Amino acid sequence: MRFLKDLFTRPRRLRKELKKEIIFIRDFLKREKTYNISFIEKLLQDKKEAKDVKSDDFLIFSYETCYAQFQNHNIGDFFQSIATKKALKKCFNEASFRYVNRDKLFYETGGGLCIMQGYFADTYHFLPNKNTMPIYIGTHFCEFAQEFLLHLLSFDSGFFKHLEIGARDEFTMAFCDRIGLKSYLSRCLTLTLDKRDEKLEYKKVFFVNFDKKYLKFVPKDLLKNAEFINQKSNSTSNEPFLQEYWFEKAEALLNKYKNEAALIITTALHCASPCTAMGIPVVLLCENEEQRSRFSTLKNIIPIYNLDDLKNKKIDFNPKAPDIEDLKEAMLLNLKLNIQKAKNLSIDEALLKKTREKIATFRAF
Repeated sequence: MRFLKDLFTRPRRLRKELKKEIIFIRDFLKREKTYNISFIEKLLQDKKEAKDVKSDDFLIFSYETCYAQFQNHNIGDFFQSIATKKALKKCFNEASFRYVNRDKLFYETGGGLCIMQGYFADTYHFLPNKNTMPIYIGTHFCEFAQEFLLHLLSFDSGFFKHLEIGARDEFTMAFCDRIGLKSYLSRCLTLTLDKRDEKLEYKKVFFVNFDKKYLKFVPKDLLKNAEFINQKSNSTSNEPFLQEYWFEKAEALLNKYKNEAALIITTALHCASPCTAMGIPVVLLCENEEQRSRFSTLKNIIPIYNLDDLKNKKIDFNPKAPDIEDLKEAMLLNLKLNIQKAKNLSIDEALLKKTREKIATFRAF
């Protein structure tokens, strides 16, 4: 009640601040309720039961929940799944795959091995059950997921006791370190995509997820053969999620970049990362703090610019694509060794440690 009294007695400027406080508290209480103690109890009960990974299938993420909730998709999510599948094929010739909903992984009943490459998550159901063996590589825990994990660990501090988190970025690694989870910097598996043919000539400039209000700061000659693309595709239909359609659309867009792009100018991590892997010159622009938290997966690989750099003409719009083939090799070896280790196969621990250090300390410039 004191909050409400203050709301009407404080000066206008302070009333605005108090409104923000009230909204924050209201939203926090709502989230607290939706943590759903019964679901946490399910997680803890499931953990007590014997592991029963019935299948050697690798589980690849699809994104039905996002489509159902927002009627749109971030094509960058599908780039991650495509890259993960390609990386696994390079490591294991006989690999078999099955698609599962990233946001309902707990309810996957078929079993298998799941590479936790992705953004987790805007639901509480992204943790796997006893039938699924998680391998945390390329993992990003957003603030929503971090909040949930803190709540979960307050019930069972040893929930991740025997797991290591291969963090996609420094933001996730810092969170894991802060709460005592074993972690290391694995970067993002989109960086392992194959390099394109350097001998061919490419002419088009792609502006991806780029706000046109910033065009006045971009050299005019770059607009002569430019194309604007929004990777957050919107659907205007009420049709159900069609997994094949979205994966085909993502594959086609990757090939478009690969076969046409002379330069990519983007604010999208999962345009910059796969395009860098394919050998395409990229200008990556960070618009806000949330992006900065994720973009560190590309630290020391390409420059990460901000809006001030753009406005003050401090951006190199004629970059060269970095050579990251050694990094790709290390990332693929890390993936293979971690999977073998998860399956209780004997591995060279010294080699794994050296490989991880190479990934974390890699510098392209």
